[in-house]
Amino acid sequence: MRMVEIRLPELLHIPNAFTPNHDGKNDSWSVKGENITQLEVTIFNRWGQPIYKSSNPDFEWDGMYNGRLSEGGVYIYKLIATAIHGRSFEKTGKLTLVR
Repeated sequence: MRMVEIRLPELLHIPNAFTPNHDGKNDSWSVKGENITQLEVTIFNRWGQPIYKSSNPDFEWDGMYNGRLSEGGVYIYKLIATAIHGRSFEKTGKLTLVR
């Protein structure tokens, strides 16, 4: 008898825009992962300052920073994820806050 190991791929579904206008549609930005055990996210403004950070895999950023809604525009995110098989990886990209 042979043992076969099946490794499920780790997937991240990362939207590139959101509209935090409280209309009940697309009001927050979040990342959905498959086969991910840990996820840390940091969002940076255009000057490279971190304005949001979470290590909760179920985070939702509502566009707020220091009690105020952030300006519309492009922000940078950095994700650090760990898959169920122990592999860690980083991903960076852009997201747009539409006002």
